[in-house]
Order: sequence, then C-alpha cells, then structure tokens
Amino acid sequence: MQSRRHPDYAHADVVEADLGLWRLLEGEKARAGEHLRRAIAINPANLRARQRQVALAGLAGDGALAREALRELEALGGTLDEPYIAASYPFQNARHAETFRAGLAAAKALRK
Repeated sequence: MQSRRHPDYAHADVVEADLGLWRLLEGEKARAGEHLRRAIAINPANLRARQRQVALAGLAGDGALAREALRELEALGGTLDEPYIAASYPFQNARHAETFRAGLAAAKALRK
C-alpha cells in the first residue's frame, strides 16, 4: 500500500511522523526512517517525530542515530519518561506498545 500526502498540506510533518510510527510498528524500519526523516526535514522541532526516531534507532540497533536523535530531542525539551509516553501514546494494541517501548529502551542503552 502506498502512503502519500499532499505536498502543500500545512501539517505535513505530523502526517509524515504518523506514517513513520505506523511503518515502525509494522516492522518496516527502512520506510519508517524515510517518513521520519521527511517529518524532521519539514519541521526540525517536531518532538513526536524525534521520539519515534529514537524508537526506530533502538529497534534498528543504530547507535549513531540513537545518540543523535536523543540529543536533538533533549535539546528541544522533549522527554521519554514513562508517564509521558503512556499518556501520549495510548496504543490499543499491546504489541505496538511493547515494540515502541522496547525501541526507546534499546536506544537509551545504545547511547552509552
């Protein structure tokens, strides 16, 4: 299935970040990365795209991306603390919640 958005849509970064999350949760890491890079290129201050990039880095085992994404997220004032994640990402599918949290934890471990 092709996922596209209108190029002039005012909130294109939000759409790209959501498509990135969807691809990430479906295990399509390369396509998730494409969407998240586009979201960040459109709006470098998109915290949700940055959070999702952190999770992607962890799931992909990409230490360089994990360090960069965590650094950028923190510079923007973003957080990954559990209460925030639980409130901001109310996944209805338990597998999705586990995948996302596993990616965040792995990225934090890769940072060291």
